[in-house]
Amino acid sequence: MRWLVILLCVACQPAVRQVRVAEAPKREACECRNPPDVERTDGGGLSGPWEQTGQLVPGPVVRCADGYRTLNPDRSTVRAWTLRQRGDHVQLWASTSTVSRTGNLLTESRRCEEVRGGFDGGVLILEGTECSLGPSDTRVYEGMPSRRLSPEPQAHATKVTWSLALDEGTGHLVGTRNTSTVRLAPVKFVKSGPACFDE
Repeated sequence: MRWLVILLCVACQPAVRQVRVAEAPKREACECRNPPDVERTDGGGLSGPWEQTGQLVPGPVVRCADGYRTLNPDRSTVRAWTLRQRGDHVQLWASTSTVSRTGNLLTESRRCEEVRGGFDGGVLILEGTECSLGPSDTRVYEGMPSRRLSPEPQAHATKVTWSLALDEGTGHLVGTRNTSTVRLAPVKFVKSGPACFDE
């Protein structure tokens, strides 16, 4: 009888080991690419730069063109939303990068997404992936090579769904991104004026 109990215990050990060795689910890899330059055309359509806004003021928001504004050297956040419409097919690229500097410590993080889709009735449905990178820290020395203080940041991918409709009164795109309410306004870039002076 004693040998029977020992044999039964030995036979059940591999099953216990299999339960303990279960692999953790792998995260989807992703990378951030810069949004393409898409010009706004006078022929209508959604193609061109957009910006998230909370204002109900009709028309575009005015921003200073790249290279014509002096950014705060200690902190800068760049946000860009770009839409490209080809017939009923629409792509949206969104990118947010933040760089802050304290002394000689530079901290960077980036979030981007690329979604695509089309119209369902009067509603624009876009689906894709958001990619988050960072933050990462780098020590910056004057006249010397910089040195990364943190390991290469892990990229984390998550699914994203946009549902947007054109608000005829303001010319904005209004709807949701996942479960959050969003309002996108077209952007008009200028090279001088109040938009080009730091606050």
